[in-house]
Amino acid sequence: GAQSSPGCWTACSGCLSPGYLHARYSTRDWHHANMVQLKGSEVSRYCAGRMNVDSVRLMQDKDQLTYQMQEDSRRNLIERISNIAYWRSELMYELECLLKENQALETTKKRLECAVDELQGPLKVVKPFLLHSINRDAQHALEQDLSDKNSAHFIDEKCFNLRNTSDKNSSPKLLFVKLSSCFQLLTSVSVPATWAKFSEDNIRYSQHARANSVKLREDAEVALESASEEMWNQFISTNLAFNKRIAEVADAKNKLQAQLARVLQEIFQTEDTIMLLERSIKAKEYPLKVAQTRLEGRTKRPNIELCRDAPQFQLVTEVYTIDDTIQTLKQHLQEARDTLHMLMVNKSNLEHDIAVKANSLYIDKKCMDMRKVFPSTPRLIGYT
Repeated sequence: GAQSSPGCWTACSGCLSPGYLHARYSTRDWHHANMVQLKGSEVSRYCAGRMNVDSVRLMQDKDQLTYQMQEDSRRNLIERISNIAYWRSELMYELECLLKENQALETTKKRLECAVDELQGPLKVVKPFLLHSINRDAQHALEQDLSDKNSAHFIDEKCFNLRNTSDKNSSPKLLFVKLSSCFQLLTSVSVPATWAKFSEDNIRYSQHARANSVKLREDAEVALESASEEMWNQFISTNLAFNKRIAEVADAKNKLQAQLARVLQEIFQTEDTIMLLERSIKAKEYPLKVAQTRLEGRTKRPNIELCRDAPQFQLVTEVYTIDDTIQTLKQHLQEARDTLHMLMVNKSNLEHDIAVKANSLYIDKKCMDMRKVFPSTPRLIGYT
C-alpha cells in the first residue's frame, strides 16, 4: 500500500506507523525554539518600542525646534518691520524738514537777490550823483550870481567910460533918456546892503557846501580804505580757509583710497575663500554618496545577517559626520558670501565718497584759481 508521512495514521490498520516513533525534533528542541522565538519577538518588540519612543521624542523636539525657529523668525521680522517703520518715519520727517529748509533757503536767496538788485540800483544813481550833483545848488547860485556880477561889471564899466566930451561918433554914445524911465528902474534895484548880503549868503552857502563836500570825501576815503583793508583781510582769511579745507579733503581722500585698497584686497581673499569652500563642499558630496550607498546596500543583507554591527554604526556615524560637515561648510559659505556682500557695499560707498571728495577738491581748486586775480589796493579804493 501507499506510505504515509511520519506521525500519521495508516489508512488500513488504524495504528501508528513506525515513522512516528522516530520524530525529527525533541521536546527540548521544541521548548528551545519557542524560547528563541519569544526572545526574538521580545527583542524586536523592544527595539520597535524604543524606536517609537525615540521617534516621538524626536518629532516633539523637532516640532518644538521648528516652532521656536518660526517664533524667532517672526519676532525678528516684527523687530525689523518696527525698525524700518521708525527710520521711515524719521526719514519722512527729515525730508519734510529738508524741503521746508530748501523752501526757506530759496526764499532767502530771492530776498538776497532782490537786496543785491536794490543795492545795484542806488549804486548806479549814486555814482553820477557823486560826480555831477554834489553842491549843485550852491554851484548854480554862485554861477548865477557871478553871471549877474559880470553883466553888472560890464555895464558899470561902460557907464564909467562915458565922458562929457563923448560925441556921436565915439563909443559909447550919449543918449537922451526920459526921467520917468529912470525912476521906474530905481524901484526894481537892490540897495547896497541887500546886494552885499545876497552875495555873502551865496558865498557862505557855498563854503558850507564845500565843507560838507570835503567831509564827505574824507569819509568816503576812510570808508574805501577800510573796505579795501577788510576785503584784503577777508581775501587772505578765505584763502587760508580754502587751503586748509583742500588739505583736509585731500587727506580724507587719501585715507579713503587706502581703505578702499584694503577692502579690495579683503574682497579678493574672501572670493578665494568662497571658492575653496565651494570646492570643499563639492568634494564632500562623493564621500557622502559612498557612505549612503554603503549604508543602503547593507540594508539588503538577508535574515540574521542584517546585523547592527560595528560597520553599520560606523557608516551611520560617517553619514551624519559628513552631512554635518557639509552643513557647517555651507554655513561658513553663506557667512563668507554675506561678508563679501558687505565688503562690496563698503567698496561702493568708499568709491562714491572718494568721487565726492575728488569733486570737492576740483571745485575748491578751481575756486582758488579764480581767486588768483584780485583787484589791487588802488582799484579797491576807486582808482583805475
